[in-house]
Amino acid sequence: IISLACHPNGHAVATGEVGKRPKIVIWDAYTGVTIRVIKFHLRGVSNLAFSRCGELLVSAGLDTDRMIAVHNVSTGSLVGKGKAGRGIDVLTIVVSNDGRFVTGGKGHIKFWELPTANAAGGELPCKGGIYNNKAIKCRTIVSSTFLGTDCITGMSDGSLVLWKDRSATKIVKAAHKGAVMALCELPEKCSIGGTNDAGPRVVSGGRDGQIHIWSYKLAKIWSLDVAKPATTPVSSDPHVRAVATVDNRLIFGTKA
Repeated sequence: IISLACHPNGHAVATGEVGKRPKIVIWDAYTGVTIRVIKFHLRGVSNLAFSRCGELLVSAGLDTDRMIAVHNVSTGSLVGKGKAGRGIDVLTIVVSNDGRFVTGGKGHIKFWELPTANAAGGELPCKGGIYNNKAIKCRTIVSSTFLGTDCITGMSDGSLVLWKDRSATKIVKAAHKGAVMALCELPEKCSIGGTNDAGPRVVSGGRDGQIHIWSYKLAKIWSLDVAKPATTPVSSDPHVRAVATVDNRLIFGTKA
């Protein structure tokens, strides 16, 4: 198993595997019982992401063209497909609230339109991202999330990039010392570390063992040094690989 996504309602999980004809398995998070098996990709399923409503599942394959697929979660039927590009490494997928999703990787970013849950499975409309800001030198995207309606990408050089529509317009240099491995949106009602200011916020986790919360203006408003936490246990390798929130709690995973 090389990819995993949790349904927005928390009751189901999708996992993807490596193999000649790899399966996507959707299973019950409480019982472990298989709900549905989807076969579409070749070689492996590198990334998975549910739509915000939970009706659709977006996946990326390890075949030559790096196929992107969207399936109906309830029926398992294919409702849309496309190609990320020959030999591209898709490192992150994120789905927005307004019917779009983004794929990112080394020298790759595409903005896609989500199909309806009953679409015929045709080609998905997509457009490449445009780097309008000359200050952005790094082009390797390793994480992504949405901040309201804008996409935020975490770069391998430790910077954060904000995208308006599909144009990169703002950069926060040295947001982390090393790659920004994980990003997630912080719900407006959520107050972690007292960061209950107005507007959406974003949480970032880096290879440097730091977790930061950023305002909607991408100003740093809270930080946690995982290498020196106030709680135990201490990770033997504090390289942050995943961040998420549940109510007013922050959950993170490290390399160890």
